[in-house]
Amino acid sequence: MSLSTKIGILLFWILVVVFYALTILAVSISAPVGLIGVFVTFIFVILHGSRLYGLRNTVIFILITFVISWSLESLSIATGFPFGYYFYTGLGKIGEVPWIIMPAYLGTGYLSWVIAHTLLDNYNQEVKGKNVILIPMIASFVMVMWDLCTDPILSTIKGEWVWPTGGYYFGVPMSNFFGWFFTVFSIYLVFALFLSRFRVDQDVTWSKSKSFWLVVPLMYFGLAIQFILSPFFTTTNPTIYWSIFLISIYTMVFVSIISLLHINQKFNK
Repeated sequence: MSLSTKIGILLFWILVVVFYALTILAVSISAPVGLIGVFVTFIFVILHGSRLYGLRNTVIFILITFVISWSLESLSIATGFPFGYYFYTGLGKIGEVPWIIMPAYLGTGYLSWVIAHTLLDNYNQEVKGKNVILIPMIASFVMVMWDLCTDPILSTIKGEWVWPTGGYYFGVPMSNFFGWFFTVFSIYLVFALFLSRFRVDQDVTWSKSKSFWLVVPLMYFGLAIQFILSPFFTTTNPTIYWSIFLISIYTMVFVSIISLLHINQKFNK
């Protein structure tokens, strides 16, 4: 492994540690965890993605994510499809969608995408054959696990977006989660089709590094830390916070562990 690769791997580990530390600190002082997560994961995507796919292809993934997520969010606000009827509160919007929503899709979306690779033991840049469908499908489930945890907190408790008619899942309608699956699957499928048709000429040194893959499920696990810790630092809405505590353990934490085990088994053969 070259010196530049070792430095790059070290940088990824530093980002993981910083992400964990900032998240724990934010939860303990009731600071906005979501903004921290979006900022750190956005940097992570740029650095990690450019080494896996190259900067050009990473930018393409970013553009696909931003365009599809903004378009379907805007469509749903106007028509109710695919998420249902809702509206965002606050400022900083592009049209009717806050600018931070698109980077949020990107950060968690990329982590979910790479985790799907590890679950299918696909440790390279190529997406071919049945993986053109399987990787987007599995990645979409992993992504929705995160939304299952975050949506009731940010909408029902904090009111960052409002469902006028409510819903059965802590005030969130079921259509929201099917809409999420449809949206992220569309993003992943477009990117998978792009990769299947255009060869990725990228240095394979990175993809042969165990640490390069380990940091991804660890970052995803970092997203779950806020859901695990929040019930211990708040006295309001205990039913929602403690329910999300359980849900995060048996979804996000579980899939992080499975991904880590897959990676460990792959690189210890």
